[in-house]
Amino acid sequence: LIGGIICLADVFLLGADSQTDNPARFVKLCQLKGSLLAAGFSLCFGGLLAKLVRTYILSTK
Repeated sequence: LIGGIICLADVFLLGADSQTDNPARFVKLCQLKGSLLAAGFSLCFGGLLAKLVRTYILSTK
């Protein structure tokens, strides 16, 4: 759930880069976009993988 929220929040940052005129702010915004997307993706699929492993362990016993 947290990973999905982070990925959805990243959508707003994807549209914000065209409004910045400051090059230093643009660089920080680009780094933040990539970091948030990677963190959100990892949290989403980490939870899915944990559920999959738990289901596999329970079904093979």
